[in-house]
Amino acid sequence: MKTIKEIREAVGSLVAKNDEIANHVSAGTATEEMRSEFDSNCKQIETFNKDISILESQQRSKPSMPVSTEVVDSEGKEIAKHVSMRDFHDAAISGRAEGFVKEMCQLGKEEQRNANVPSSGREIIIPMKALDAITNKVQKRATMQLGTGSLGGNAVQTTIMTFIDALWPKLYFSKFGVTPMTGLYGNVAFPRNTSITASWKTEVASVTGTNPTIDQVTLSPSRLPNLIEASKNLLNNSQVSEQYLLNLIMKSIVEQLEYASIQGSGTAPVPHGIINTSGIGSVAIGTNGGAPTYQSLLDLISSLGANNANYSAENAGFLSTPQMMTKLMATQTFPSSSNGQPVTQIVGNADNPITAGYKSAFTSNAPSTLTKGSNSDCHAIIFGDFSELIIGQWGGLEMYVDPITKMEQGITRVYVESFWDIAVKHAASFAAILDARNV
Repeated sequence: MKTIKEIREAVGSLVAKNDEIANHVSAGTATEEMRSEFDSNCKQIETFNKDISILESQQRSKPSMPVSTEVVDSEGKEIAKHVSMRDFHDAAISGRAEGFVKEMCQLGKEEQRNANVPSSGREIIIPMKALDAITNKVQKRATMQLGTGSLGGNAVQTTIMTFIDALWPKLYFSKFGVTPMTGLYGNVAFPRNTSITASWKTEVASVTGTNPTIDQVTLSPSRLPNLIEASKNLLNNSQVSEQYLLNLIMKSIVEQLEYASIQGSGTAPVPHGIINTSGIGSVAIGTNGGAPTYQSLLDLISSLGANNANYSAENAGFLSTPQMMTKLMATQTFPSSSNGQPVTQIVGNADNPITAGYKSAFTSNAPSTLTKGSNSDCHAIIFGDFSELIIGQWGGLEMYVDPITKMEQGITRVYVESFWDIAVKHAASFAAILDARNV
C-alpha cells in the first residue's frame, strides 16, 4: 500500500519527465513517442492526484479520538511514555538533548532535511510524531482532572487533537473543507491544464485541433516564526505547561495563516491570499463603495458559474468581517416584500451563520479598511469553493528557549519556527466584493 509521500514522489518524477518533453517541444526535437508519453504521464498524474485527495480526505474524516481513549498508535504511545513538551523545553534551555529527547530531535532534523528546510544543526526540533503524541497525552491527562477545578479543571481545554488538526477547528478552514497538506518536502508543483473546446462541423469540413495549455500551481516553504513569552512558574507546572505551550504555539501560527490565506500580499516571503490572487471574480458595489445587497451577493455566486467553476454546497461559502455579519443580518433579501428575510441568518447556534443559502464565516482577519474612491472603510466579502485553497506545511517545529533575557521578571522566552505556503488551485473558484461598507 503506497503512502501519500510515495505517491507525491511518483507525481514529482512524472512532472520532471514532462518538463524534459516540454523542453524537446520548445527545441523542435519532440517525437510522437514523447508526445504519447506526455499524454500518458498527464493521465497518471491525474490518477495519482485523485489518490492523494482520497487518502487525505480519509485521514481528515477519521473521527477524533474520545478523550478517555488510549492512544491507539503503538509508536505514539511509546513516544508519549518517554517524552513531554517540558523535556524539549528543558533541552532547549540547556542546549543539550539526551536520551529519547535526542532521538526525537534527530527525527525532527530528518523531517527538515526531507523538507529541504534550512537548519543550523543546533536547535531543538520537535517532529510531528512527537507533537501528535504529546497532544494526545495532554488530552488524556486533562480528561482525568476535568471534573475538579481545584485539581486543574479550571485551566484545561478538552478539545486537543494533533498539531495540524487542532488548527482547523479554530478557523473557517474546517467549515469550508480547505485542503491541508502536511509532511511536504522540497518545492511542490501541481500540473494544471486549461480546457479545450469542440466545435460542430459539416460532414467533410476539416477540424483544427486545440491543445490544452499546461502550467503549474506551486508551493514552496516560507518561514513563519514567532516569539512566545510565558512565566517560568507556569512552565514548571507540569499539570498545564504542555497544553499551555501547545495552545500558544498553535494560536500564534494559525492566526497568521488565516490572515495570509485571505489577504496575503504575495510579496515574498508572504504567500498570495485569495483577494490578491490574479484572476478571481470581482463584483463592485459603487464608485465609492456602498452597502452590500442580496443582489450583490447573488452576483458573486453568478461570477463563479460564469467562469465554469465547479463548486458544491459542502465546500462553498461566504467569508467576510464580523461587521459585515451584523450588516447582512440587518439586510433583507427582498426589502419591499412582506416575505423578505435577513440575508444572513443564524441557524442552530452562532457558529453556523447562513448567508444567501450558503454557509458563511466571519473573521477579523478579513480586510475592513480597503479604499474605494473617497472611502477607506470598505470590507471584503468573498465567495468561493474553499476546497480549492491549499495550505502546505513542511517539517515539524523548531524551538529555542531563552530563560535569561527576562529572568528578572520570571519570564521564559520561547521562540518557534515553522514553514508554510498557501495557493489557490483555480482563481475562477473565488470571487470577491472589495468595496462593501457598513453604512
